[in-house]
Parts: sequence; C-alpha cells; structure tokens
Amino acid sequence: MADGLDIVEFVPEGLEPDGDEELPTPRARSRLAGRRLWNAAVAVAVLGGILVADGPARPRPPATSVPYLYRGGSHCPMGIRCQVETRPRQGLWASYNRLFVDTTATGGGVWYEAASGVVYVQELDAAGISDPALTISLREQRIDRGGSIAFGPTIDFLPRPRDDAAPSPWRRGVLRIQRYVVVVGRRGPWLVTATLSGPNTVLLPFDAALYWVANAPLPE
Repeated sequence: MADGLDIVEFVPEGLEPDGDEELPTPRARSRLAGRRLWNAAVAVAVLGGILVADGPARPRPPATSVPYLYRGGSHCPMGIRCQVETRPRQGLWASYNRLFVDTTATGGGVWYEAASGVVYVQELDAAGISDPALTISLREQRIDRGGSIAFGPTIDFLPRPRDDAAPSPWRRGVLRIQRYVVVVGRRGPWLVTATLSGPNTVLLPFDAALYWVANAPLPE
C-alpha cells in the first residue's frame, strides 16, 4: 500500500469484520490480463499459420509480357516490315530431316526483320514419299516480346473439313478417311506447332511431332 492510504471496511450491523484482507492491486490485475492476451495472440497466430499451410497454394501470377499482333494469316507482326527467305534455317531443316523419315520437304520459309535480324515466323512443309496424302507442316512463331511461359506439347484432333465435291472415301474397297492433328507447345516467347494430316491408312508420325515441338531449335 502507498503511504497515507487507509482501507476502511464497512460491515453491516451484527457482522464481525473478517480482519485484514489483501486485495490485488490494479497492477497485478493488468499483468494477469496482459499475460492472457499474449497467450491468446500466440494461439491465434499459430492457428492461422496452420490454416495457411494446410490451405491450397495461391498460383503465382504469370510474368508480364507484351504480345505481338498478327493479322489473319500474316507471317509478320503488325507494325513491322519483314523480309522473306524461301528456305528455313539450318536448325529447323536438320531437326525435321532427322525425325520425319519417309517424307520430303515441299516448301518453307523464314520471315524476319532485316534491320535487327529478329525472326518472327519459320515454317517447313513436307509430304510423305510412300503416300503423298500424308502432309506435315512445322511452324515456329514468335508471339511475345518476353516472358517465360511454357506448356505442352499437347495433341488436338481436328474435325475433318466438309467438302461435298470431294471424291468418295472408298478406294478399291478400302475406306480412307483423312485425319487432321495439331501438336502445340509454348516455349517462352515462341508458339511451336506441328500439323499432321493423312488418311487412316497411313500412320501419322505422332512421336516425331511431339519430340520436335518440345525440342526443336528456335531462331535467334
């Protein structure tokens, strides 16, 4: 007790005082309450950490990038003047020649900006030797100025385009149905595609297309 402070107990008539009673000081109560609040805060923090750890991870936002815009079937982005070479670069040619056996190249090209030498589109077209109805189109297209997005390769089967003037699919008693398949992969700023087409009597080179989309050399 502080000096000069007297505690006076008022007792109703007929009752005896209980004697000296020690009362908790306000400081003792505040320490007790503070300790309880601290324990509660720690418990909430631990529980919150457990819930966050057990909950699903939030996906990281994709890297910011600026896409190139192509108009229709153009091989050059809007606002850029491209020059054309009628033969693909050696890296694309070599990878095609190693993977797609029993085929022959029928065309291709490179579209690039002359001032900087930056390549925007590179293509190579090929057809089967044993059956020319098998066609292959390999394409590398720069669609972005940066970023590190990647996916694939994936396979998509496309519906057969309707052509009422097409000849009957029956040839010598064998039903020949043309199939269309696109293998797609995103590798950084590049969209890489391999388009396969051929009748059901020809084995389409799926494995070669998958490997090429995932590993083909890309232009500078």
